[in-house]
This record gives sequence, C-alpha cells and structure tokens, in this order.
Amino acid sequence: MSTKSLILDYDFASGKTCEHESDQSAKEFMLLGGSGVYTGMRTVNNGRRVFLFDDHLQRLSNSHRQVLGGTHAPQYWRTLLMPLLKRGLSSVRGESKITVLVGRECLRVQFVALHGPSSANCWVRL
Repeated sequence: MSTKSLILDYDFASGKTCEHESDQSAKEFMLLGGSGVYTGMRTVNNGRRVFLFDDHLQRLSNSHRQVLGGTHAPQYWRTLLMPLLKRGLSSVRGESKITVLVGRECLRVQFVALHGPSSANCWVRL
C-alpha cells in the first residue's frame, strides 16, 4: 500500500521553495535524493511539535560541517526549517514522519502521515 507524501524543495541560490506530492517512501526519498546529510524526525502532540527538534538541528549542523564543509550553526537551520515545517505540517493531519535532506544546492523535506494504532484490542502477556 502506497502512502502519498508531501515534498518541499528549497533552493539555496534562489531562496525559492517548490512543493509536490510523491509516492516515495522515506527510504526511497533518501536514496534518490543525492549526496548530502539527513535527519529523520517525527511529530508528537498530534502533530504540533517535532520531537527533540533542537537535537535534530544540532545533528544537521554537525553533519553539514563534517560532510559538506558547512559553517552554519543550529540557529541557521532553525530559521530556515521553521517556515518549511509549518507549511508542510499544515498539509498533514495528525502525527508525521519528517525527513530532511540537505545537499550542496538545496534542502528537501518530506512529510509522511503516520497512522495511529489500530482500535482493535491488543493483549500483552507480562
């Protein structure tokens, strides 16, 4: 079963963002996205917060510096990502998996809705 995802592409040179839907899984998104650094995030609180967001910003900053020779601090990534995250999350209901891929020329963000647990009963033996 294929789940639609929303992808936002931000071009560093022009500052423009393009938006499109895709059938790519998060794995396909990363494998086909080219070389760069990535982080995978998820939302909590019914999609209103990104879990451990500051840790993801620090990871992006460190990885970008080590892999691509970048010089940006976590605050740069926060300023860049916040409008993109708000835009993407406004299109996805409930919890989401968010994959951020940063290359030399662009930043790509994929949003995939996470499905909640089944309403069927589940028994766990302790």
